[in-house]
Amino acid sequence: MNREKRILNTMKNGVTAAIIIGILAIAALLLAPHLKSSDLLTGVGTGLLVMLPVSLILMTLRGYRKMDEFGQLITLKACSVALMVVMGLCMVYFPLQMVLHLPALPLWIIWVVGSVTYGIAMAVLSR
Repeated sequence: MNREKRILNTMKNGVTAAIIIGILAIAALLLAPHLKSSDLLTGVGTGLLVMLPVSLILMTLRGYRKMDEFGQLITLKACSVALMVVMGLCMVYFPLQMVLHLPALPLWIIWVVGSVTYGIAMAVLSR
């Protein structure tokens, strides 16, 4: 199996796991108010939501380990671009939040911006 197929297979497995974790977490959290064991389901749903970013980190790490040096270099560059975009967003928004009394920036926005930036950077750098 060549390099691209190995990495693609690893990423497919990771994305599949992330989708399954997300669906299970949402189902548990949506069912929790309607059942007697709502505390248990709320805990399970919250725990699964915590595991979602951890599973994505592990997926990326597994893919990184299967890459050659060039693929690892591209991945590191994409990670650094995503980090700088998220840092820039935070460094611009949080002082403006204090001065202009803007609403707090939800953490999920920071996570989504970083993930999307990473994906775009990987696509651009891989060409």
